[in-house]
Amino acid sequence: MSDLSQCTIHLVGHAHIDLGYRWRWNETVHRIARDTFRGVLRLMEHAPELIFVQSQLALYEAMEQHYPDIFAAIKQRIAEGRWIVVDGWCEYDHMMTSGESMFANHCLVPVTPPSLSAGTWPWP
Repeated sequence: MSDLSQCTIHLVGHAHIDLGYRWRWNETVHRIARDTFRGVLRLMEHAPELIFVQSQLALYEAMEQHYPDIFAAIKQRIAEGRWIVVDGWCEYDHMMTSGESMFANHCLVPVTPPSLSAGTWPWP
């Protein structure tokens, strides 16, 4: 297609958060994920067209346990169709993991926990 005026481009936000890279799990939960999600929720207040996609069900569980206010705000955005939950317990390193691990991450882990059921796109 040479005429780009006929194209529609959609930009969708996503945050790649390493659950443990050069920091510990508690830093992931109490600083990195918390601050990232708060920042996205703040942006959504000012940009009603913003759509955000986030994987890693482990982070949602951590927000539900430690930051119920953030979790409730995320659930509200999910209900509005502005925050999309995608599958996987965590993001893994494709270069170092086994096929069995990848399968378990996507097919054996519950894709849509009941607390996040509205507005998600479950694995077939």
